[in-house]
Amino acid sequence: MESRVVQGIAATACGVALALPIRYFGIWWPVLIIVAGLSFALGWNMARRKLLRDGYIPGI
Repeated sequence: MESRVVQGIAATACGVALALPIRYFGIWWPVLIIVAGLSFALGWNMARRKLLRDGYIPGI
C-alpha cells in the first residue's frame, strides 16, 4: 500500500465495490449504510459513557 499505483488500484476497487450496490439496489443503499453507521456510533457512545460513569456495562 505504499506505492501510489497500489493505492490507486485499491481506491478504484473500493469505489467500484461501494458503487455496485447503488447500481443494483438503488439510492437507498448508501442511506442504509449511513444510518447503520450513525446507530453504531450512538450506541458506542452510550456504552462508553455508561462504562465511564458506572465502571461496568450490564449484559443483555
